[in-house]
Amino acid sequence: MCLCRLPQRRTEGGGRRFFAVTNGLMMVIVLHLQLGLGTDALNAGLTLAPWSVGLAVASWVAGAHLVRRYGHHMMTLGLAVLLAGALAALAVYHAADPTAYPEPLLISLGVVGMGVGLFSPAFFTLALKPLRPQEIGSAAGLLNAFQQLGATLGVAVLGSVYLNSAEAGGPPAALHAVQAAFRVAVALVAVSFATSRLMIEKGASDRAGVQN
Repeated sequence: MCLCRLPQRRTEGGGRRFFAVTNGLMMVIVLHLQLGLGTDALNAGLTLAPWSVGLAVASWVAGAHLVRRYGHHMMTLGLAVLLAGALAALAVYHAADPTAYPEPLLISLGVVGMGVGLFSPAFFTLALKPLRPQEIGSAAGLLNAFQQLGATLGVAVLGSVYLNSAEAGGPPAALHAVQAAFRVAVALVAVSFATSRLMIEKGASDRAGVQN
């Protein structure tokens, strides 16, 4: 029964939106750099390096120290940092020259990566902690499946928003398109705040039930 509840009540909503945002945004950023600005593939990929560094550092710190001390509140903090980074990136795009590489974007992407790194360890801990040891393997497989589903939906939705807005052609249209995709992503992150609270409350009630 735990395995049936796991994807439906805890991960299907919040996790799917979270992974939709992160994977969708990475693709949109690269699309804008290559199609909108004509950046080569290497530089477009390296633009995501601050995201990866921020994710690696924050996930290590959260997994080794913060989740143990602050518990699932790290999910809310991670979403807040992710939202701050996305809003900062949106501000960078708003002020950017349509034909120039947006260098300040690197800082905001580092913040986004930190948000992802803070959120993920707490998310997976909350999803797996109430389960019995023999259920962990199957549950991890289900989590991975929903992670991939969220990534697919994010690429489809945010990619469509970008490509439909950029179809007019030219750098100005591409800049407008990437801003439209980031606005959708910000809205999805805001919704995830509500679902993360439900996950935390559900986890607390499960622990109370086990103790009783």
